[in-house]
Amino acid sequence: MIAVLTLFLVKSDMDEDVRNIGICKSLGMTGMQIVGIYLFCYGAIGFAGAVSGSVLGGWLSRGIITKVLEDIGIYTVTFTGTGGYQLLAGCIVLAAVMAICCCAVFKVRRLNASYAVRTSTWPSKNQGPRKPPGTYYHGRVSFELYYAIRGMQNKKLQYAYIAGVSLILGSLTVIGLGCLNAVQNIDQEPEIWGFIKTDIYITALEDTPVSGILPELQNDSRVAFTYGVNKVTAQYKPAPGAAWQSAPAEVYELPWNDEVEDRTLYGRRPQQENEVGIGLTLAREYGLEVGEKIELAVNGKKAEYEITGIFQTLSNYGNIIRMVTDDLDQFARADGSYGDYMLVLSDGTDKWEYEKELSEKYGGKFSFIASKSNGENMTGVLRPAVGTVLTFLLLVTILTAVNLTFILVRREQRLIGLLKAIGMTSWQILKIHSWRNCLLALAGNSLGLMLGVFVIPDLLTPYARLLGIAEFPFANSLTGMTVSFVLLPICMFLGTFAIVKTINAVFVKQMVSE
Repeated sequence: MIAVLTLFLVKSDMDEDVRNIGICKSLGMTGMQIVGIYLFCYGAIGFAGAVSGSVLGGWLSRGIITKVLEDIGIYTVTFTGTGGYQLLAGCIVLAAVMAICCCAVFKVRRLNASYAVRTSTWPSKNQGPRKPPGTYYHGRVSFELYYAIRGMQNKKLQYAYIAGVSLILGSLTVIGLGCLNAVQNIDQEPEIWGFIKTDIYITALEDTPVSGILPELQNDSRVAFTYGVNKVTAQYKPAPGAAWQSAPAEVYELPWNDEVEDRTLYGRRPQQENEVGIGLTLAREYGLEVGEKIELAVNGKKAEYEITGIFQTLSNYGNIIRMVTDDLDQFARADGSYGDYMLVLSDGTDKWEYEKELSEKYGGKFSFIASKSNGENMTGVLRPAVGTVLTFLLLVTILTAVNLTFILVRREQRLIGLLKAIGMTSWQILKIHSWRNCLLALAGNSLGLMLGVFVIPDLLTPYARLLGIAEFPFANSLTGMTVSFVLLPICMFLGTFAIVKTINAVFVKQMVSE
């Protein structure tokens, strides 16, 4: 994105200065001296932008990271030693900008000074005689639209930039908002992501097991269902003779509640103490399949377990084991504690208020922890990232529209004067440029939306598997598509409207005198 925009801006700047470049050459300056002037100017601007951007990026990332960690209970964060990354980012950006500038400005060395001074244009390539297209206006569409299309045909490269920027914006908008839509659905369908829904986590603080109060809690109309689960560290041997490895294990109490949903990719979830389920990443790494045996060491006991299912989960990147036990309290006694249980509340119940009520009712015998769900936590991470990226893209889109339209208006002052001479107003001329920008933007945006919906998710699926899920969790978002189609034309129009004063400044009398 930045490479395309930088190349476009440098080329536009040089197209504006081609006559001055010719004059400098005719006064005796060499091509390398003129190139050096441009590189110095672009280097100074690039340095200022890279430094300020690196500082701003570091400041924004610290705020976002601190907020994310506070949401999961970590309030002390240190960023010692991260300044080097900001310096590295600034150097990389500056080097990239200078490299792009070099590609554009070296054409100065091949410029004929006399031709540049006389025509104020770069020499055009001889492409041989070409039959001119029809140039008559037939009145079938508005003159503004007809003239806009003719202008796009004559300046294909300039408007290709707008189409390219729009394509990137459209695809990233639909992907970003589609991801937010998918993540927000974790609370409705958590099993897709390998989570089992919970609202309040309960653990024992004294010598009273949580299982002793479960019947009372289950009779409360505000509790939908409960289930018991402890997370422990297990050692496993993926194959006979292999070295022992460590992985977290989730130990659930039997029997499974019918309301506890579990979406297993292959096989079924474990039903007996000698059965286990394993995460997708763990299965792929060692080629484990349903029906095979795996040796585990849990609570100091080694035994062979049958793999009955393979499931996807974001927990520990899919390197995780799922086990079951008939008595969770007895299983947890090996660590000198009791089993932990989860409460899933009925719709409409405020978990924060219910947590306070339970804490007061049981007088400190148990710890009741109502926390943000997995969906809320992940949404909190993605929302600022998506919002920041899309905001910058919209600003770049407006900048591109303003810059391109301003340059074209300056080059076409004589044509604008002629249009005014035949009776067109500044508003009608502005509509011509709006049509040019918006038509190309909508074309690029439509292609970007199709790429974002049908192509990019498939390209990202291999990376999703590294996180422990089978495919990229993209959800088609009507909001994303609507935002793209509505917001982009608005940005293009605003960028075009910004140069209305330049159009108003063109006078017919001035054009005649010139």
